[in-house]
Amino acid sequence: MIFEIKDLHFSYFLGKEKIEALRGLTLSIRKGVMTAVSGPSGSGKSTLLNILGLIEPALEGQVFFLGRNLALLKEKEKNHLRKHKFGFIFQQFHLIPVLTAEENVAYFLSSQGLPSQEVRSRTKKALEAVGLWPQRGQKPFELSGGQKQRVAIARAIAKRPDLIIADEPTASLDRKTAQEIMEILASCSQTVILTTHDPMVEAYAQDRIRLADGRLA
Repeated sequence: MIFEIKDLHFSYFLGKEKIEALRGLTLSIRKGVMTAVSGPSGSGKSTLLNILGLIEPALEGQVFFLGRNLALLKEKEKNHLRKHKFGFIFQQFHLIPVLTAEENVAYFLSSQGLPSQEVRSRTKKALEAVGLWPQRGQKPFELSGGQKQRVAIARAIAKRPDLIIADEPTASLDRKTAQEIMEILASCSQTVILTTHDPMVEAYAQDRIRLADGRLA
């Protein structure tokens, strides 16, 4: 298993109202496969991904990544995981607008301290894998939504992480483009955990988790 989750709780305040996003969630997530997390809005999908990706801390319960209790890690160790072991893909792409597609992929590799030749090699391979090497010189405003998401995927896989976390990666795309994006993600060698409302996206996953009101449905 890549994740073991035990009695996980998470809540936050919206004004004076306390929102319980996760309520005693216990589950395991397999390594090396694609897992789709689905459920209605407010079911806790994004909260779960944020905790797994070390964006939010687990308030109660335990989360183990490859046997390591995330709550016991120092901030330096968490930063190392986020920087080197996790790849992130978001619904809104989060590309740097002043950089080209190639530069957007290379930027985070350079921050890892990789040699420039390795950065160029990984960047080229990743953009070729998503079919965007010919568009490598274009900036985000010159790309379609689907192309921007392909750059985001290239940026994630170029890191060669253990895990790719994708929050609603096809939500803003048309059906044909969404299927193309899922074909790319399905071909990744990494573990992929994604959230979705779309049965088409779920169909690509080997494992499926459905949440409702912060619990397993």
